[in-house]
Amino acid sequence: MSENWVQTFADIAPRGIARGDIRPHCRSEQVARLLTSLYLGLRQTSNLDDAEQFIGEFEAVLLMALPGFANPDRLSDLTDFISRRSVLAIKNAAPLGGREL
Repeated sequence: MSENWVQTFADIAPRGIARGDIRPHCRSEQVARLLTSLYLGLRQTSNLDDAEQFIGEFEAVLLMALPGFANPDRLSDLTDFISRRSVLAIKNAAPLGGREL
């Protein structure tokens, strides 16, 4: 399962590089592994029946990791995007426990 996530993120990362969101020296697979590890690690350590808590924790770790691979000129826009998407995800969330994402 995790390799599918890595591949999905790795396929998306070049678009982020092309748009200037991701620093050009970052390798797509490394960014993909980081994002996948954050997500899957949180699934293992969080209460998946509390979607609001899980999404909030995922937002927090993304915002901490973002400066490591994001273009500094785009950091503010990306931070705003993640925050907006988190609010929307919490609003539409159902418990994640027992569901395979």
